[in-house]
Amino acid sequence: MMSLPFFGFLIFIQRANIPTFKAIAKEYVQEKMEYKSEDYIARFNNSMEKDVYKAFGNKPIKDVSSADILSIMKNTVERVLNQGKHGTGESAANINRRFIGLVMRYAIVTLRVENDPTYAVSEAIESPKIEHDRPFEKHEKNALREKIDIYGGSTTVKNACLAMLYSTLRTVEIRKMEWNFVDFKERIIKFPKVSKRLKQERTMKKNRIHIVPISDQLLNILNEQYAFTKDQKYVFPSPQKRDCMISRTTLNKMLTYIGLNQVTAHDIRATASTELNSLRYNSDWIETQLAHAEANKTRAAYNHAKYLNDRRKMLQDWADIIDSWNA
Repeated sequence: MMSLPFFGFLIFIQRANIPTFKAIAKEYVQEKMEYKSEDYIARFNNSMEKDVYKAFGNKPIKDVSSADILSIMKNTVERVLNQGKHGTGESAANINRRFIGLVMRYAIVTLRVENDPTYAVSEAIESPKIEHDRPFEKHEKNALREKIDIYGGSTTVKNACLAMLYSTLRTVEIRKMEWNFVDFKERIIKFPKVSKRLKQERTMKKNRIHIVPISDQLLNILNEQYAFTKDQKYVFPSPQKRDCMISRTTLNKMLTYIGLNQVTAHDIRATASTELNSLRYNSDWIETQLAHAEANKTRAAYNHAKYLNDRRKMLQDWADIIDSWNA
């Protein structure tokens, strides 16, 4: 008959061989995130390190319960609130839940667990309603242009913000803009279409070519940047890490730093759309410049070529309007 101490030792060995949540999460990154962007992987890992691993990273994954996940979600809301971050933490809590769910469903597929406990708490904490982009108020326009000029932080971050203003590009396009996209002779920035396999290299919200004319003001910014980042991949690289993009929150943090915490980088595009439409520029020019989706792909390609000169004039006028805000 097997002795009790020996039987207990076998149970200990069996438990020791059960993979922990942290082990499976790290395996998931290696096996399933090969074609995810560096930014997305960093967000996943940050979520795990900041909130998840400390709670049940070393717990056998099969023992992770809905109660564990709900506890993490509540603690995340409290953490964000205590740190004085924007919002009340509901979005961060639900991002943590979604990331945990990815790991749990991977564990199901690989036969480590039988169910996903995140489903039971999928509606436990409601995320705040999304606030859609809105155009700047008059006082915000004046303050923005004035305070950017006296911004005392990184020149690259300042130039990235100005480039976003003058070009109406999205933050992701500014962040991922490479020097080989810039044609100084033709005075255009050409964002290429890439294969679906190379998701980490994608710059456009939709996978298509986008051509941006360069105004006089934008040309000055690019020339200044070229003087000290021409040997790097990105036009506006991270001030901390060579050949890395600025982070996804950098430009919004700059706006907060200069006292404009009620506006976001995306509001720039809403402002451009509102003002250019009010000045009765052709709506097709505006929509093409903002790279909004065109259902007819043939027409979309044709419009890019057809409207290039028109958009060049429009963007120069837009850059002059921006400079008039603090005149």
